[in-house]
Amino acid sequence: MFGTMLGVLRCWLLSICGALILTGAALANENTGETTTEDWRKSLPTFRFGVVLNDQDATVRRRLTLIRDQLQQALGVPVELIIKSDYASLMEMQRQGWLHYAIYSTSAFSALHLICECVEPVIAPLSQDGGSSFRSVLISRSDVAIATNALPGQTIAYAGRGSVAGHLVPRLQFLSDHPELTSAINFEVTDQAETASESLREGKIGAFFGWSSLAGDEAQGYSRGSLRHLRSIADEGQVEYVVLWKSIAIPHGPHAVIKAVPGEARKIIASYMLALNGSSPHLYDALDQRFGGGFAIVSMTEYEPFIDLVRRAKDLPPGDLLSSSNK
Repeated sequence: MFGTMLGVLRCWLLSICGALILTGAALANENTGETTTEDWRKSLPTFRFGVVLNDQDATVRRRLTLIRDQLQQALGVPVELIIKSDYASLMEMQRQGWLHYAIYSTSAFSALHLICECVEPVIAPLSQDGGSSFRSVLISRSDVAIATNALPGQTIAYAGRGSVAGHLVPRLQFLSDHPELTSAINFEVTDQAETASESLREGKIGAFFGWSSLAGDEAQGYSRGSLRHLRSIADEGQVEYVVLWKSIAIPHGPHAVIKAVPGEARKIIASYMLALNGSSPHLYDALDQRFGGGFAIVSMTEYEPFIDLVRRAKDLPPGDLLSSSNK
């Protein structure tokens, strides 16, 4: 089942375009020519800021409105807040050049870049340990397997399509790294990482795809992720857990601007966002409810390896990219 993704290469970018209901509108203006401090606002009469919000939390919406007001004051131009329930809507607006700034998951940003190369990352959230990325990892017990060549015949659990580390990246990279295991392993879908953890502890499965920072104290299961959770609930003397495989680094999802946004406007927005966690943590929480470590400046360099991984994808449904979160 899981291995069928290694079939004939499809033109999946066209499928994504179909999923986004592309209308043939012109691509976003990619001219990055600088304008002077005096005239850049004339080229940006209204700045549009887009976020995905799936719930109806009145507190979050109120805080987003406050952020809009503060950005408007900092930029000196009207700011329009755009709230959508899915990444595809924001992607199409940026592809058309209408939406200036949007917050994405890593996979959604990568998909948009492959469609039009019309966006650039500006900032991304840091975790509380200061990390800017994580990895997909295949975790097993030392009494089951200490290397991937011991996996044939075992059952491996992977997450639903909403998980980038537990589903998307294993589909894109693991079986590409280990094609010999495609038909030699039984793959099982699990809804929750905690469920997979318990199944591994109880010996019901041989391994599962989780995530880890792979930074910090290895004995404690590193600073964050599935392995740390397992170590925290392990009984004394219980069997050790091992990482059999790790993916490339998966950077945290960025805040992205279309290339037409003037450099001075980018600097003002980045300066505001970088100070937000320290000055107004309650507003910061409205933009980042996962990582909690503030924002940092990023560039395409951090995202290119992941984009290259997605570019090489075979037989991948477009929805897998658009539904994958930051974990």
